[in-house]
Amino acid sequence: MQETDHARCLAVLEGCPTPDCALHGDDTLQALIAALQHLAWELHTFVERGGRVVEPGGQDVDLASIFGRLWGAP
Repeated sequence: MQETDHARCLAVLEGCPTPDCALHGDDTLQALIAALQHLAWELHTFVERGGRVVEPGGQDVDLASIFGRLWGAP
């Protein structure tokens, strides 16, 4: 969402204990990248603590292939 002097992007992880949050940037691309980085860090922490992210069929999602360079510890 573009606001007057900055943009924000809402980051939501359904099924995780992480609260919803809005990440801000100077423009919409910056806000989106910040939100993606936040989601990658939160999912990385979730998986490191033994959590699983699975597809509807029950197979683990390859989060590293989805997030690429964003995947990893902060």
